[in-house]
Amino acid sequence: MTDNVLEGPWKVRPPRSAKEIELERVEREFRQMGRGDEDVFEHLAQRIETYLKEAEKRGPKSGAIGRIIGGDTDKTARHRNRFSWDGEARDFKKQPLSKNPGQWLAVMRRCAEVSIGTGYSPR
Repeated sequence: MTDNVLEGPWKVRPPRSAKEIELERVEREFRQMGRGDEDVFEHLAQRIETYLKEAEKRGPKSGAIGRIIGGDTDKTARHRNRFSWDGEARDFKKQPLSKNPGQWLAVMRRCAEVSIGTGYSPR
């Protein structure tokens, strides 16, 4: 028996969650977008709201929301309104969404990490 293993571009990647795949798509769109489009941020805010509701199912004291929104530096959810929206009426002048693509990508990346850490798989 030989131990010849062929490696190439077809090499199998580890399984990725739906959130990781969406994160890659959003990163590509941000690079192509140039300036911020309000509709894009509103759509992302609604998606983030669904991810946060998934994280809340694990319990309010788990700290998952603070880790997702605040990251390692803040660890609080005080800026939740800058990244999430439930789709209801809202005055975006009083409570604006973040317009910084880097911050959005960081929040989405942490959403994906939390979903992977819990074994959640949308497949």
